[in-house]
Amino acid sequence: MPGIIERMKSVEGLIKAIAALLALLPAFALLKGVVNIPPDVDDLITFISAAVGLVVVVVVLLATRWIDATRNRWVGLGALLAVIVGAGTAVAYFDYAGDHIVVIPAMDEEDSERIVIPDAPSDELQALVRPYGGDYVEAMQLHVRRDRIRQLVESENTGATVRIIVLLVLAQILVTGGLVLGLWKLAGAMRKDEGVAAADASVPSPSPPADPAMPPGG
Repeated sequence: MPGIIERMKSVEGLIKAIAALLALLPAFALLKGVVNIPPDVDDLITFISAAVGLVVVVVVLLATRWIDATRNRWVGLGALLAVIVGAGTAVAYFDYAGDHIVVIPAMDEEDSERIVIPDAPSDELQALVRPYGGDYVEAMQLHVRRDRIRQLVESENTGATVRIIVLLVLAQILVTGGLVLGLWKLAGAMRKDEGVAAADASVPSPSPPADPAMPPGG
């Protein structure tokens, strides 16, 4: 049977491994799958998310002493708050990306093009898409100046693209950071509790006082 120290280390290591795995996910695959992100933006988000996940693990490792020294309730509250704010940021990402990413269909669905439309289109761009009720998909398919529309969209959508990336990466930092922080604290708390239990078990129980009425050797 493994001793209490060995069991304590194995459980703590398992919890920390799960925490690191959560942080090192290459990106928020579920969130990314909600909307059709353009391939170049998708690749950029994947790279940034992987780097951010590694940074989260490093920061938590460096802050292990502080995490262990902080009361459980404060760490738990901070982790919960981070997850809640991160979930709200994820919802904001979903709404914003859904409104600013359009799909230009093609005969072959795999060839369909995904484009980020600008947040504040120029007067020229607005005038070009106005005959189509502001529908960028129809305008880029049917307008005689569709090449000009595409050129303007690509030159004016930087701000919208940055917002999409920031919202997704921020959601990842908050949610994974909160989960990793909570799991790390849990592992440390289990180590302390089991250490105290092991110390208590190693201390022999005091013998009851002798009964003065009993004869010696009784």
